[in-house]
Order: sequence, then structure tokens, then C-alpha cells
Amino acid sequence: MTKKIDIRLTDVTGYTKKFETLREFRNFMKREEAFWKKRYDAFSDDGARRAHSHMRYHSNFQAAISHIDSWDRKDLLKWNDEVLQQSVLQVHGQHLHGASSGWLYSGHPFTPVYVDCHNHEHGHKVAEAFIKFMTTPHVGNLSDAAAFLGTMRAYEFLHQDSDLVKRRVAERRSLARLRSRLDESYSELFTEVEAFKGDFKKWDDGIRKEWMECSEIAVNDHAELLDSHKTDFDTRLEAWQKQIGDLEKMYEEKLRLSMPAKYWKDASSRFRTQGYFAISALILTVLIGVWFFADLYSKWLGGEGVPLGFGSIQGVVLLGTIIAAFAYLVRTFGRITFSCFHLMRDAEERRQLTYLYLSLSRKDRIDESSRDIVLQALFSRSESGLLGMDSSPTLPNAIDLVKESSRGGPKA
Repeated sequence: MTKKIDIRLTDVTGYTKKFETLREFRNFMKREEAFWKKRYDAFSDDGARRAHSHMRYHSNFQAAISHIDSWDRKDLLKWNDEVLQQSVLQVHGQHLHGASSGWLYSGHPFTPVYVDCHNHEHGHKVAEAFIKFMTTPHVGNLSDAAAFLGTMRAYEFLHQDSDLVKRRVAERRSLARLRSRLDESYSELFTEVEAFKGDFKKWDDGIRKEWMECSEIAVNDHAELLDSHKTDFDTRLEAWQKQIGDLEKMYEEKLRLSMPAKYWKDASSRFRTQGYFAISALILTVLIGVWFFADLYSKWLGGEGVPLGFGSIQGVVLLGTIIAAFAYLVRTFGRITFSCFHLMRDAEERRQLTYLYLSLSRKDRIDESSRDIVLQALFSRSESGLLGMDSSPTLPNAIDLVKESSRGGPKA
């Protein structure tokens, strides 16, 4: 809000000017100080020393303005109306207490005449007589030429009866009224401007307060959103790290089992090839045997001579030996054939079991005990085919080797 003051300045004529704001008071003093200082500086050094006292009063306004300008603006904004009023009264008491006897308002119609009086050789005496006649009903010492000249100028200004004088007096009165109205309008304008400044400051404070509240809300929302994103990111990061760990573990398992899977794939292909050779040999042996015995039988039935000589003991023994050898070859090739295809199927199953183990490891669906079972099934020895009836010692499996190595090796 605009801070109010109540200060009045009265000049030597009794003219009183009222001020309600500090800015209006300072600007008025600034105009008066500029007006009188300009007139005073127009004199020569000798003329300035002999200038009338009213011409020198501008120094009081200058001191008062400097005093006001020395106030700290931050402190001035904190002052209330009472503190500001006391401070302004202090300035008035220190620098403007003699205004009623030393200050002449520059807006008087006769002020230019008063200034012009100083163009005389004894200008201060002329000005003294002039202003005394204008402000009091008394006449000074008319025996002095300078005093008489000042009195006559005042008389001509006030009481000359010619039409020209009457017109001039009327115009001066009109100008005085206009000047008075201008001063009133100037004061009203200052009051309205100060009120506008107060309203604007109030509006500005309200906008700033709302902006600060909105800014604080935005900062809090941003902090909450940031915390939420941080929490979500930390959760996702933990899940990603776990997934990466699982993938690394699965990759390590894949690396460990990739060579066994390749071995079982190659073994499956090898056993298949060997099975095909074995079954081909079996078929060829059976065909040769059937052809041989069929030919031998047909010759025997036809009464032809048989090379083996079935009528002798040696021929019978030789025939039995051939039959036994044929049966042994057929049995051997049959067992080799079935053993190769059986081992081929076993290698395929172990290969598929490896892929199953990797898939279960990826989904965390296999525990330690199940892992041991799968590994034992993967690395156990096949007991089938030609080795089915073999009584050779059993080799240790991978689980036994791992457990034995974890114990520190066999004791002496």
C-alpha cells in the first residue's frame, strides 16, 4: 500500500502547499530548487553575493533532498506511515523550518518581477522593497532610491489603472488560477499514481505469492515423480540384474553342456552309420547262407555229388561247422545291429535331456536335487547292446566325481 504523510510548506506570502506522499514532496522541492538555483547561478559572483535572501533558499531544498535520498530503500519499504511521517518531519525541522520567512514560491505571478529586480545595481534592496510591499501593507523607507524603485514596481504590478494594466492584471489573475488548478491537478495526479502503485504492488505481491505456491507445488510434484521413477527404476534394475545373472548362469551351463551335446549328436550319427553297415552285413550274410544251403540241398535231393560228402563223418562235421559259423555270424551281426540302433537312440535321448535341462535352468524350475538327478542321467553308462551282459567294473559318474573333489580328494 502507498504510505501517507501530512506535510505543509508555507512561503513568505502565506501560500501553503500540502503533501500527502513522499514522492510528491520530493518532486516539488526538486522543482523549486532547480528554479531558484538557475536564477541564482545566472548572477555574477559579485551579484550572487548581493542577491536577496529568498534567492539563496534553494540550498535548503537541496539539503532536504540529499537527506531523503540518503535513506536506504530497503528500510524505507519496511517503514509504516507513522515512522515515515516522523522521518519527514525530522527533515522538515532540520532544513525547512524557516520556509515561512525565507522561501518564495516560484509559481506566484509576481515572482518573475521579483527576480528582475536584481538587474538593478542595488538589486537586493529593490527586491526587498518589492517583496515587502507585496507581502505586507507597510511601505519601506522611500528616501532610498532602490527601496523607492522596488515599491513603485510593486505598486505598478498591483494598482496601475490603465486599460493595459487592467488587462494584464486580469490575465495574471487568470494565470494564477490556472496555476493553482494545475498544482491541485498535479497533487491529485500524484495521489492517483501512488494509489495505482499501491494497487499494482498488491497485485504483484499476490501474483508472486501464487507463483511461489505453484512453483513449490511443481517442485514437490517433480520430487515425488522423481522418487517414484527412481523406485521403479531400482526395481526394474534389480529385476534386470537378476535376469542377467540367470542368463549368465544359463550361458555357463550351455557352455559346459554344449560339448557333451555335440558329442552325443556325433555319437548318434556314428551309431546310425554303424547300424546301417551292420544290418547290411547281416542281410548279406543271410542271403549268402540261404543261397549256399539252398544250392547244397537241391544237389543233395537230385542225387548229385555233394562236395562236402555227407556220407562221411568228416563231411558231417564240416557241414555242422559251417552251419554253426553261419549261425554265429547271423547272431553277431544281429546283436551289433540292435546295439548300434539302441546306442543311437540313447545318444539322442541324452541330447534332448541336455536341452531339457537348459530350458528348466532358464525358467528357474529346477532345484538342486532335480539337477543332480538330471546330471546323473546324462552322464551314466549305457547298459545295453553288446555290453548288456558285460561284467566289467562300473565307472564313476560325474556327480560322484564332483562330490569326491569337494571333499579334498581320497585320503592315503
